[in-house]
Amino acid sequence: MRGIINDILDFSKIEAGMLQLEITKTDINELVGNAIDLIKHEGEKKQVEILLDIDATIPRYAYVDGLRLKQILVNLLSNAVKFTEKGEIELKVIFQKIDSKLGKFLFSVRDTGIGIADSQKDKLFKAFSQADSSTTRKFGGTGLGLIISEKLARKMGTTIRFESYEGKGTTFMFDIVSQVEIEPSVNKYTRIKVKRSMIIDDNHTNCFILEKMLEQWGIQTLICHDASSALSILEKEKDTIDLIICDYQMPTINGIETIQMIRDKLHFPAKRYPVILLYSSVDAFTLYNRENVSVDMHLVKPVKADELFHLIKDIESGKKASKSESSIVQENQPQATLSENKKIILIAEDNEFNMLLAKALVADILPEAVIIEAINGKNAVERYVEYSPDIILMDVQMPIMGGIEATIEIRKLDMKLGKHTPIIALTANSITEEREKCLNVGMDEFLSKPIATHKLAEFLNYFLS
Repeated sequence: MRGIINDILDFSKIEAGMLQLEITKTDINELVGNAIDLIKHEGEKKQVEILLDIDATIPRYAYVDGLRLKQILVNLLSNAVKFTEKGEIELKVIFQKIDSKLGKFLFSVRDTGIGIADSQKDKLFKAFSQADSSTTRKFGGTGLGLIISEKLARKMGTTIRFESYEGKGTTFMFDIVSQVEIEPSVNKYTRIKVKRSMIIDDNHTNCFILEKMLEQWGIQTLICHDASSALSILEKEKDTIDLIICDYQMPTINGIETIQMIRDKLHFPAKRYPVILLYSSVDAFTLYNRENVSVDMHLVKPVKADELFHLIKDIESGKKASKSESSIVQENQPQATLSENKKIILIAEDNEFNMLLAKALVADILPEAVIIEAINGKNAVERYVEYSPDIILMDVQMPIMGGIEATIEIRKLDMKLGKHTPIIALTANSITEEREKCLNVGMDEFLSKPIATHKLAEFLNYFLS
């Protein structure tokens, strides 16, 4: 209901001409990654593959309204998740350079969902309308997300187009011309020692995306889609392979079983043939409770280039996944490997304005921090498992699961890992009883809203020192 109300408010603002774009310097890679992170868990719960394909030539920064661009992408992705029961959803970004300071970004969201009948396509961008009334009954929603996205796109000087085939799927696309900042010609990816890799994944699109990523670093790839073909190829090519990248969720034989079979049958020593296991966020708890003796590193999907690169560099430097604690939590996230000085800060907040404010304050205090967003308590627990944050700012009043309940769950996981993650409560209620309640369930400190910058800085410096 809250989402519908927000949609109606946004729609009203746009219709009244009250919505103004705020053009700021925006990290496009980060924005796109955050957008897909917000929807991937819901898609993966349905066993839908979530894919991210970003052009290797994309500049880091563009001058756009980042909040509204992200809103369009999240709306399109959420729509894809809603109407896709099997197959895949892909967010793709292509960049076309116009001149040294100007470029065009082409965004597309493709799904293998129910598609749209030709007779219903003209209704798609009409307010409070879905293509078919039976669709509303089955899937819910008002159809406002698409009309808002289209109006926002027009504000940005573009329009949303789509191609759809009933029963096969839909692709939404739009482009934005923007001022950009092209990074210096120095390659941000330092030289890599790995020369040839094997990708084992039953999803052909993901194999193609990974192949492109590896190719930009000069790594050749062999691709196979199941355990038996991997065994067959490796018997002939084992002396030329430096790295194996294997998906966990595959039919018949999963990734861990595949790697164990390769180790056993071909007598592949772990040091000579390191393995990166790809997994979905819904598999995090399963892998957390499993001893993965055959795997060196884990990487959550959808794969992002920086994350994969830094894991490969970690493997080259001899870094291994910890066996005494969850390698998933500790080793698979690139944010933890980009720089020892970069702290991962998880902010759990359901209110969009409060989230923006908290992020701005944290970024001002710790410019190098990596900020992870969670929109409710359940999402916060998932993000904790996924990113192993150094500290958590936890709103107390949130839908689905509140901050109190989320803290209880996180403390259970902390206990398993033998560690203590600092959690700071955020609440509009400053009464003593509320503070005691938060501290009693294991929160470390308490901040009342509106957040005082100096107090937040004091807590961050104390807990992260």
